Amino acid sequence: MITRTGRMVWVTLITNQKIILIAREILSSFTQKFEIIFNQELKDLYTVLKGNVSIFRQNSRLKDLKHLINNEFYLQYTSPYKTGSLKGKNLTSISKKIYQIAKSLSHKKKSFLLLKDLLSKTNSSTDFNNVDSSNIIYELVQNNALIPVPSDFSKKKLLIH
Repeated sequence: MITRTGRMVWVTLITNQKIILIAREILSSFTQKFEIIFNQELKDLYTVLKGNVSIFRQNSRLKDLKHLINNEFYLQYTSPYKTGSLKGKNLTSISKKIYQIAKSLSHKKKSFLLLKDLLSKTNSSTDFNNVDSSNIIYELVQNNALIPVPSDFSKKKLLIH
């Protein structure tokens, strides 16, 4: 867990993975941009809006927020992953199909893959939309079917190849 403070907000990132240094920078960047994009809403939050945070859930603002999150937290997509075992995992046929794409990509890239490459390949070779593909990839990561590779290990492995 890491927390960054801005002028008007505190933002905390809670993850089940070891925090890497770039995550701190990304969270700081996210905090700054969040305050710029939602400046008026933040100023009005406890006066005009009376603490009602549903303003961030309205369609146009939610879209802005999701866009900001996707752009800033591209972090997961830049870390290498490897495929884990599917033993004991109850996955849908769609999840298994994306897992097979991941296995194919990791084989081509000397046992590692990037989630951004998996997302791109999934979108180009299937009829899944970007949101569905992202959700399934997230599910695979949560189920340890896709496992983040420690950065020091991946650097050694990449230097060997």
